[in-house]
Amino acid sequence: MERKLLFAVLTGCKKGESEVAVRENADILFEENYQENYGGFDPNDPSTYIIFSLMKRTYRDKSIRFATYIQNEYVKKGRSNRGVQELSLAVLASAAMPAVLTEIGFISNPDEEKFMLSENGQAEIVGNLVDAIKHYKTSTGLQ
Repeated sequence: MERKLLFAVLTGCKKGESEVAVRENADILFEENYQENYGGFDPNDPSTYIIFSLMKRTYRDKSIRFATYIQNEYVKKGRSNRGVQELSLAVLASAAMPAVLTEIGFISNPDEEKFMLSENGQAEIVGNLVDAIKHYKTSTGLQ
């Protein structure tokens, strides 16, 4: 069962990863009032990625740590280790805290869709996320 964890930071994307981020960010153009909702973000303007880079840098290491804990929880339950990737995604750019975006499955895969719709699958996914949050809190001294 494939799981993919996407972590949004705004620096250090490899060529292919930056192209994925641009495609993902282009989806916001379909939202009503997207310019207002994303503070004037234009997914076609490279300079906005530089601005987001400055905003996100403060929480980069903490976000990577948190994303790694989530991925490790998925792997403990026998799912494939798809790794942690850094992408420039507008949806997380203005978060004033560690932030990750996790893909819990692919609905285009009938087995994964069935798993995600099942009560047991949802309980497992939630349990993975809760355990990762607890581990993150403990590791950072937040009690």
